[in-house]
Amino acid sequence: MLRKLLKYEFRATGRTFLPMFVAVVIISVVSRVLYSDNISQALQGSSWFVDLVYGMTAFMYVAVICAMFVMALIVLIQRFQKNLMGDEGYLMFTLPVRPWQLITAKSAAALVWSAASCAVAMLAVMILGSQYGGFFEGFGRAAESFAWFCFEVGVPVPLMIFEILLIMLVSFFSGAMMIYASIALGHLWPRHKNAGAIVSFAGLCIVMQVITTALTHILDSINFFNQDYNLQLFIWLIIAYLLLFTAAYFVITNYILSHRLNLE
Repeated sequence: MLRKLLKYEFRATGRTFLPMFVAVVIISVVSRVLYSDNISQALQGSSWFVDLVYGMTAFMYVAVICAMFVMALIVLIQRFQKNLMGDEGYLMFTLPVRPWQLITAKSAAALVWSAASCAVAMLAVMILGSQYGGFFEGFGRAAESFAWFCFEVGVPVPLMIFEILLIMLVSFFSGAMMIYASIALGHLWPRHKNAGAIVSFAGLCIVMQVITTALTHILDSINFFNQDYNLQLFIWLIIAYLLLFTAAYFVITNYILSHRLNLE
């Protein structure tokens, strides 16, 4: 049943994200063509209308990329709030599935689309940046610096890339679960659900910040950050730390949906 939930969730959210991804790539290609050296030289000194077109294209390029990330956040919130905590919840909770399966389907879709948005944004930057001769040269220098850093700390480049990507994925997942937990906690305020969700989110942020600060002081007191060989350990501590918070958010959300849900 979880597979069917995932299929339904990706189908529903794909109607929003796939056209957006296509729009980002198309605008990137159009911008790449318009800002190519040949066309720029040919149109140099042309009318104000041409300059306006250039300006509008640049604005659309930035706006669409920003809208893609904003859309990911909006869809993440709406799909959970309306589909589970709103009127649609009457139908969703009649399905022969457990609340944790519903939460997993929502968070998995949010994680995949967030990662896809980052990948499309990077592709868009590479398409537009490919017209500049120094773009790939600068990218190469950055790659060399990264390889040198990995060599200095004694970590293979593939392992470091894997760990960075893993931290990003866990961070996305943790952020999604934190939002879900906030919405679920806000649901406990029948007359002020939205305000309750905002206050709950702020409260969770404060708790996480206090715990992070306390752990940082503890690690600093034992000179943990002054020892280079602790880099790998520190990376995996961050991953474990984020996973612990993610698990806590998941438990809170699952408990409320299982025992305190009231759709009236």
